[in-house]
Amino acid sequence: PPGMPQRLYEGNVLFNLPPPVVDGYLILLGKFDQSDVTKPSKNEEEDELPFQAIINGNVIDACFGNTLTSRNECRSAKSYFEAVGTDPKARHQIVVAYSECFLAAKRINDGTSALDRCSSSLLCGMCSTKRARIRIEERHMEETFFSPLVDICAAKTNTKASFL
Repeated sequence: PPGMPQRLYEGNVLFNLPPPVVDGYLILLGKFDQSDVTKPSKNEEEDELPFQAIINGNVIDACFGNTLTSRNECRSAKSYFEAVGTDPKARHQIVVAYSECFLAAKRINDGTSALDRCSSSLLCGMCSTKRARIRIEERHMEETFFSPLVDICAAKTNTKASFL
């Protein structure tokens, strides 16, 4: 299979998508009304439409933007996920990770992310800025959703896990 992509999304693009666009992608991924994206699929078919939207649609494109570099990164990610997506566990984690991207963007748009995840016992001024909320969401996404995805994909392709 193709090599692991260098990046799996671009935060500056993803977290600046307009709320209706984010909601549209959540609907496409089947996660609009679902708060627990990690819930296992009842069957493999449940992940089929979202997975196809990721590798053949424009879900990943929305996570990168529309520059020449980002289009190349999109193609790389789609090819890689198509190759490793034959494994149901990898396919599910791909759907979970990208669903979480759009749920995180929704939290950023709603202004609800930073205070939910701030580890400070005092309300720090940093958490009130959009930039800080984005950093908090990215850290949470990387640790909780993308790291397991990278590990699963690396094991499937016998490559060393790396991310961003």
